Parts: sequence; structure tokens; C-alpha cells
Amino acid sequence: MTKTPFRRFCGRALAMAAALSIIGSPAWAADDPSPKLATDARYAAVRAHIKAKEFSAAIPVLAKLREDYPSEPDVFSLTGFSLRKSGRFDEALKLYAQALTLDPRHLGANEYLGELYAETGKLDLARERLAVLEAACGTGCEETQDLAKAIAAAEKK
Repeated sequence: MTKTPFRRFCGRALAMAAALSIIGSPAWAADDPSPKLATDARYAAVRAHIKAKEFSAAIPVLAKLREDYPSEPDVFSLTGFSLRKSGRFDEALKLYAQALTLDPRHLGANEYLGELYAETGKLDLARERLAVLEAACGTGCEETQDLAKAIAAAEKK
């Protein structure tokens, strides 16, 4: 019997689900920067600024990185994150959208956009991001768990 495209898709989906249940989260779901970006000293500086909660210091460095790495979703996602943490929600929204245009399954951008929605009372939109994360990496990944906590906290307000 010849398999239809739908049956081939279902077979592949089942095989992927079985493989993931054995090995855990898929490596392709990770938000690893490109090797070139990962070795850029400015990227390391940005990560240090963010870890130290120095978001306003990270923003101008990220602007330069966006010029040099226009197809790197991590740079756009981290810019959105830094803008959101600085209270600049409208600007953050635009950067998350750019990150997701580059990679619709980007875990960080989906989590951070969901958190922005939760913080601004748009819980239906936050839940949409949660569903994307669950499809990409399941319920056990950090991004899914963090967004679920943010939604739960927003629901209590």
C-alpha cells in the first residue's frame, strides 16, 4: 500500500515522538548561537550584562550585534529581553517578532514573548506561546516551565 503524504507525516511524527521519549529534549530545539556569534567577545559581554541585570548596558551592544548578525535570532531575542526588562515593552515586542520571523520555534523568543504577554495581561496570547514551547520541547524544558510559572503568577493578580 502506498503511503499518502499525511500517513508519511504521521509515521515520521510517531518515530520522532518515540525517539524523543528515549533521548529527552531534541538538540535542534536548543537556542545555540552560531559558532561565529558564540565566539564574539561582544556576545559574551552581553550575556554577562544580562546575568548581572544590567539590561540598559546590554542594549547598545546588542544593537551593534544585530547589524553584524542580521540572521541570528538569539541577538534579536536577547535585545527584546533586555528592552522588556528595561520597561520598553513596545520595542521588545518588535524584536521578539523579528527573532520569531528568523526562527518561529526559537525557545527563548517564545518564552520571553509569552512573559511579555503575561506581564501585560494578555494571557490568551501568553498561552499561545506556551503551546508553541510545549510542541517544540515538551513540558520539561526550562523555557516551558518558566513561562508556565509567569502565566500562573499573572493569573493570581
